[in-house]
Amino acid sequence: MENKTQNEIIVDGKYFKVGRINDEWYVDIIDPIEIIKKLKCDKRADIFTFWERDPFLKKYADYKYRTELESVALLEIKSYQQWFSKQIDSKTRNMIRKAEKKGVKVNSVLLDDNFITGIESILNETPIRQGRYFPHYKKSFENIKNEIKTFEGNSIFLGAFYGNELIGYMKLVCEKDIANIMQILSMVQHRDKAPNNALLAKAIEVCESKKINNLIYARWIEGSLGEFKIHNGFKKVDIPRYYVPISKYGGVIIRLNLHGGIKNRIPKKIVNIYKRILSKLLNARNYLEKYK
Repeated sequence: MENKTQNEIIVDGKYFKVGRINDEWYVDIIDPIEIIKKLKCDKRADIFTFWERDPFLKKYADYKYRTELESVALLEIKSYQQWFSKQIDSKTRNMIRKAEKKGVKVNSVLLDDNFITGIESILNETPIRQGRYFPHYKKSFENIKNEIKTFEGNSIFLGAFYGNELIGYMKLVCEKDIANIMQILSMVQHRDKAPNNALLAKAIEVCESKKINNLIYARWIEGSLGEFKIHNGFKKVDIPRYYVPISKYGGVIIRLNLHGGIKNRIPKKIVNIYKRILSKLLNARNYLEKYK
């Protein structure tokens, strides 16, 4: 597999500009000192942030930057059998068996136009997922193709099939001893067949065969997706994130503890209430649009 280490910097933010490595989940930072020097010269950002992508390494621990912990969902893989019998609960084991009994087959697939057409059907099934507007709804074939091809040389693609129909897919991005779940999605209408459980089980098999001992599934979160991760054996692991002031304004923002964004200062209880209300409004709008 090719080693992806290019450090393209993206800068965004409304009230202050934050620079970070594009696709930081899948790309190692080469030299933070050089990036900081470059950002100070071109004055594009107020703050630069980066993290320890590998939860088992502490490559940047000696840097005296503002440090905060971010939590990711990590599954340590010893073997498929160990995972199936010891790391997941009985409900999850039954879901995997259910998928098999329902006729769901999961295979490694080639990244060709047929596969991308199947992904397009999944993305365009519904505009609302997990109570929120789904940003990939009605995305064009070419956009899907361009996005799915990122890190192609480091990726493994899995497809969940019911008969000849693609009803779910997963993209794994692999680097050394770590695989990242970049995408996993299935059709809502086939939820009763547990395609996501089948996809994850196949991913464990693939990781074992390739001697990949660690699987990361994005951030550690609450809600239905967080429950799915817990049931499938993922654990919360903290990774240090560093914040470096690039401008004087950035230094003030860090001292005021606002560098994580204003929304991160809002109490979690308030955020959860907002999410529930938004979910109900979106579902109501979707229902009215569907039957008007």
